Amino acid sequence: IISNILERIIALFGYFVPLVVIYSSYVITLLPTYPYLHLIVPNFMQVAINIYMRYPMYINFGYFFGIVFLCLQFKLPRPRFIRFHMVRGIMLLAFQGVPDLIFQLLNLDVQFQTEI
Repeated sequence: IISNILERIIALFGYFVPLVVIYSSYVITLLPTYPYLHLIVPNFMQVAINIYMRYPMYINFGYFFGIVFLCLQFKLPRPRFIRFHMVRGIMLLAFQGVPDLIFQLLNLDVQFQTEI
C-alpha cells in the first residue's frame, strides 16, 4: 500500500511545471485585482513562479527534453503509471500555448487590418 501511495505522489510531480506555467500566465495577472487569490498560491509556488518568470525558455525546454529522454528513450521511471503522468504533463504544457497563440493571432489580425 505504501509503494502505491508513493507512486501516486511521485506522479503528481509531472504536473508541477505545467501548473507553474498556468499560474505565471494567468494567476499573477489577476492577483492585484483579486487579492484573495493569494489563498490558493502557496509560498513555494510563488518561489517557483519567480524562478520560472526569470528563465521560462530554459525551464520549458529542459522539462520537455528531460521528460522525453527519461520516459521515452530510457523508460525511466520504471512504473508506467508515473511515466504516463509525466508525458501527460508535457501535453498540458504544450496545450497551454494554444490560448496564447490564439490571442497572438487575433492581435496580429488587428495589426494587419490597421496597416491596410
